[in-house]
Amino acid sequence: MTTVKLCIKYGHSSWAASAYSWYGALLCGAYLDIDHGYEFGRLSIQLLEQYNAVELSAKVGNMFNVFVRPWKEHVRETNTSLITAIQSGFENGDIEYAFYGAVHYCNYHFFTGNNLESVQQIQGKYFEAIAKAKFDFHESFIRIGQQTVANLLGQVANPCYLVGDYLDESTILPNWIEHNIVFLVLCAYGAKTMLLYLFKEYTEAVEAGARGKQYEQAAAGTLYVSEHSFYYSLALLANYNQVDSQEKQQALEIVAANQERLQLWAKHAPVNYQHQYDLVEAERGRVEGNVLSAMEGYDRAITGAMDTGYLQVEALANELAAEFFLDWDKTTIAQAYLTNAYYAYARWGALAKVEDLEKRYTDLLAPILVESKTSVNPRNILHQTVTSSSTKISEALDLASVIKASQVLSSEIHLDQLLSTLMEVVIENAGAEKCVLILPKAGKWVIEAQGSIDQVLKPRLLSEVGNRQQRCSAVLGVSPMSDCIKTATGNSGQELTQTGSENYDTKNLETKPVLTVLQSIPIEESNTIPISVINAVSHKSQALVFDNATEETTLAADSYIIQQQPKSVLCTPILNQGKLIGILYLENNQCTAAFTSDRLEVLKLLCSQAAISLENAQLYTNLEQAKSQLEDYSHNLEEKVAERTQELSDTLDDLKATQKKLVESEKMAALGSLVAGVAHEINTPVGTSITAASILADETQGFSQVLQNGKLKRSVLQNYLDTVEESSELILSNLQRAGELVQSFKQVAVDQAHLEKRTLNVKEYLEEVLISLEPQLKQTSHRLTIDGDETVTIETYPGAISQVITNLVMNSISHGYQPKQNGQLHLQVDRVDEQLMITYHDDGCGIAQDHLGQIFEPFFTTARARGGSGLGLHIVYNLVTQKLLGQIEVKSQIGKGTEFIITLPIGCSRRVA
Repeated sequence: MTTVKLCIKYGHSSWAASAYSWYGALLCGAYLDIDHGYEFGRLSIQLLEQYNAVELSAKVGNMFNVFVRPWKEHVRETNTSLITAIQSGFENGDIEYAFYGAVHYCNYHFFTGNNLESVQQIQGKYFEAIAKAKFDFHESFIRIGQQTVANLLGQVANPCYLVGDYLDESTILPNWIEHNIVFLVLCAYGAKTMLLYLFKEYTEAVEAGARGKQYEQAAAGTLYVSEHSFYYSLALLANYNQVDSQEKQQALEIVAANQERLQLWAKHAPVNYQHQYDLVEAERGRVEGNVLSAMEGYDRAITGAMDTGYLQVEALANELAAEFFLDWDKTTIAQAYLTNAYYAYARWGALAKVEDLEKRYTDLLAPILVESKTSVNPRNILHQTVTSSSTKISEALDLASVIKASQVLSSEIHLDQLLSTLMEVVIENAGAEKCVLILPKAGKWVIEAQGSIDQVLKPRLLSEVGNRQQRCSAVLGVSPMSDCIKTATGNSGQELTQTGSENYDTKNLETKPVLTVLQSIPIEESNTIPISVINAVSHKSQALVFDNATEETTLAADSYIIQQQPKSVLCTPILNQGKLIGILYLENNQCTAAFTSDRLEVLKLLCSQAAISLENAQLYTNLEQAKSQLEDYSHNLEEKVAERTQELSDTLDDLKATQKKLVESEKMAALGSLVAGVAHEINTPVGTSITAASILADETQGFSQVLQNGKLKRSVLQNYLDTVEESSELILSNLQRAGELVQSFKQVAVDQAHLEKRTLNVKEYLEEVLISLEPQLKQTSHRLTIDGDETVTIETYPGAISQVITNLVMNSISHGYQPKQNGQLHLQVDRVDEQLMITYHDDGCGIAQDHLGQIFEPFFTTARARGGSGLGLHIVYNLVTQKLLGQIEVKSQIGKGTEFIITLPIGCSRRVA
């Protein structure tokens, strides 16, 4: 807060970016002031770019994308930007925040419903780098997510508990609790709540949720809180009928509080939280007997999750809707929802959850489970047709094939492999003879992949894609390519297929399309696509289908159309959250009208998965580059650290030397002041003595003259004797006074110069110090007094005490009062609890609260314009804490003065008997 206020008051620097990002996170998380927090977050990014503060990019990028943006934008958008912060951290040496960003990226990638296998692969890459760098906290942090994903992938015996290759909650969680590592405790309990709930251990899920809620403040402003709150509410409602009336009321109160917060989040970022809010409302309607509210809530949650890409919530909402309708004996409706849940969990990659559904609902899922045991027959359609109000795919759509193809795409994270797989999958499922993928690069559209089949009619009984599909899904079906040809060509296609079967020896046919990837050929330089079609799709982001391109008047001027005379043409955008990230161009030159509406729907679904996979692959490529950079950095790290250490050491030596010179300068200034005071103070008695001696000399000269003239009288003699007596007394008393002053000044000067230990009476010595300060005090209207225990003695460094008291008094004189103001300065000596306490107080203007914490820092002064060096109180602090081994405390109020309390440790003082 202080830094932000200073930035607003005095202007910005690069560090303002960091301050504003933290402040934005605070507003969003702790105060739920999301709009203002988001604006401060955006300002931090603007300042980061304005000052080109690359050294802060990792920190600010983490704060903005993890703690701020998810409350206003889709998490996928923020996670994409987080990669930039991670890379910047690696490039600029901020490895700690690079790894923070890496773990958050993995977890947020999981939260947004990405395929679990791809999540696990990304986790593995980052874990390897983190473990190698020995960042223990980050390693523990990422292990929680790794174990959670492993549980859902079915890689452990019991998916309910965080026990496996990455983590053992029975040993590590108590350790985190004991050492108060609250952030990790919340994340662990959040994961436990979710897993226990998904696998229907509701009582334990409620217990884990309650424990996790105690630690929510540790992760305020992050998705870890919203995810925990979401599953905790669902667990409470699932367990509602198993508890007594009092616990039911408590459960509803907790859910209501969670929903109030979730509703606020959904108001600002519906793409992230509305579907969660709707699903909890549906469950709340169920337990409260509000059937209509529950039904509407489930459908809203399903639609919302599908629209925003949160696959895991889509699956869960379908599952809960199925259970709701089963309770009402609506088996047919329940079966439709459950089937959708099954496929959604399969697409997510949650094999443990798929197996859980198979065991719990064997009868309802029987059609799917029977199909998974049926051999592939490319001539018959054996797929279960699944309809849903949430989708517009026609009844003829082979949903199982689409699911398998999506799983194949989601399993690829290497860009070159993904592009090859995408070409194969699209050709097979869309009935295309030729496929071209166009992606943006450096502001231009370029061809990154091409695929074609020399003989579109040849069967593909064995293909790499088919094998991969069989491995990725338990749901088997017909060859989509064969079905696509039949659907597209009708009777003509059937005749061609039969002809092809008779004329070609299938044993010698190619089983793969001809593919080329990562070409980066600008579309303007290519003669393999119609430029006018590509431009039209890129401008409107809408698919174009031409049943017979050669007859389209709008394409009559396109050189490619004129030269190649293609028949069926389909060009469709690849969109991710409404953003155009690629274009697919397809041809089928064997027949017209090959791309039916059903095939277009298939392609739209594949493009949705392709968009996510392309993004993941690109991020993975960036990760590999970052890893390589980290390895290079690690190789040179020791040398760089040594160089930097030497630089810091040299800088520190220079700083110490400079500080020493300044301190010596301050001491010399104090000594000069002391000398001036000595001269002024001694001048009075010496001057008086000189005057008296002068008078005596004059009287003696006159007396001698009278005596020589023989005119001496008794009265003259008596006057002379009186004058001699008075002058002698005056000279003697003043010279004695001068001697006393010299002795006092000498003792103080010796003490200050030599700083040697000796035993002294504290109050008496302080009185001597005050004598040395009288010249300065006489120039003011201030009065300095001393009181306290006269019996306390101490074996210490008197010079150090003298310097401390002198600096305190001079500080009051210089800074505590207005000119001509009368001040009361007071020293108090006491023995308290076997410790010596010296209290110094003035009734001056006081010190502002904002400055109290800085007054002992070197070079801090509010009077630099008047010559203040900022070292006086720093010297006081060092002498008290280091030389005298004591403590010093300051108290002050504006307008009421300042008080310094010096405490010397026990054993350093003793009382005179």
